[in-house]
Amino acid sequence: MTKPDSNPELDSETVSKWLESHPDFFLNHAELMSALVWPDETATPAGATSMMEFQSRRLKSELSKLREQLQTLTLVAKDNEGLMLRLHLMTLSLMVQPAPQDFVLALFSTLREQFGADVIALHLLNPADSLDELESVFLWSAQDLSWTSPIDGLQTPQCGRFTQQKLNSLFPEATLKIQSAAMVPMAGIGLLAIGSTDQAKFQPQMGTLFLELLATTIVHCLSANQSPTDERN
Repeated sequence: MTKPDSNPELDSETVSKWLESHPDFFLNHAELMSALVWPDETATPAGATSMMEFQSRRLKSELSKLREQLQTLTLVAKDNEGLMLRLHLMTLSLMVQPAPQDFVLALFSTLREQFGADVIALHLLNPADSLDELESVFLWSAQDLSWTSPIDGLQTPQCGRFTQQKLNSLFPEATLKIQSAAMVPMAGIGLLAIGSTDQAKFQPQMGTLFLELLATTIVHCLSANQSPTDERN
């Protein structure tokens, strides 16, 4: 092996890459082990420790990190399992509602009580006449919601913090200070908006599977419950 001082291009990065590609180097040059200094958080005054001790500490540190990651994944899995169970129970309870107004009232109640929604708004392209008097149900306004994608092209829920102007269009009658929201498109039906006073409730990077399944349930139930006499021309 060329000595570092005889080759000006032989820097620490080059040495590191070379050793990485030759992991058995110290097996054939054991005499160099005594000349190396190993990192040690609890070093002796001489600052010396064995390679085995160093590797042992490193492995313990990596194992601790893996355990923390596993614990986090386990907690997330439990939360998701609980969320899916609540969604399943909600779907079953909503699908037995006999009329559109009963379905919407049950939907709003469940979202508030079981899922912590502070504000809810349902914007429908063609709402049934029976929904006219319900609070938080609105006829789709192309002018107020012009900032959204076309309803048939918006396939994925959007979550996060919106400007005040956008929040006003999503929640026209809101009296609470909304800090974050979820915008859930429903193909051929309209848009569901869920608002929270907690800015961390809805984040752009959060998973949207639950909201997508919720949208599918709403589309199915409103389409099934809407009778020909309820449809608007």
